[in-house]
Amino acid sequence: MKIQGKNAEHSAKGRSPKLEGAALQSIYRLIVDSDPRHVEFSVALWNRGMVRELIDRECDVQLSDVSIARLLDKIGLIRQRGRSRTRQHKAKLVVQWITEDLPAIKKLANQEGADIFFGNITSVLSAYHSGANENFTGPAPATKSSGERAKVGLITAIDKKGKSWFMATEKTITADIFCQFLDRLIANATAPVFLVVDNRAVCHSLKVREFVNKANGMLRLIYSHLV
Repeated sequence: MKIQGKNAEHSAKGRSPKLEGAALQSIYRLIVDSDPRHVEFSVALWNRGMVRELIDRECDVQLSDVSIARLLDKIGLIRQRGRSRTRQHKAKLVVQWITEDLPAIKKLANQEGADIFFGNITSVLSAYHSGANENFTGPAPATKSSGERAKVGLITAIDKKGKSWFMATEKTITADIFCQFLDRLIANATAPVFLVVDNRAVCHSLKVREFVNKANGMLRLIYSHLV
């Protein structure tokens, strides 16, 4: 499928490739609505490189890593950094995590041949569900929007190399949605996965615990206040 409403031409002066609002909205919908495997990717969670490839494939627009990060920020599909109350008010727990907990997790992961991921569940606001948005140009993203915004839930797993894998949804992140993320996280795993998550209720739910128990040793959740 080729997305319409694109403009990938370069002018003689070297104008940056541009995505029309309709094309951006279509990219947003593909990411939020689709398992990457359903749009010709071999893995089940999104990352920035895959988004860049999707835009290249569907829109004939080539964007840099920096521009992809700006685009994901603009359309509301990137984790927003805020102040960490944990770091501000729980310094002792931070020290314990660095000096005791994390080394213990790494040791256990090495013993079991597991890969460690750090999970995060958050929500951001995006106006791109409606499609009524301005264009995006690589180096200088537009700042105008339609004003109509929807909450998007993001579930992210960051590997030991700092690479971020994510799933986006406009649905409330329930135990069912979190189990869907876990299923996609281990879908391509060649080693057991240790996922460090926080202590929110959805991570401790019975449905999630049952999913982990049925994963045949391929998944372990490790709970922490510091992710």
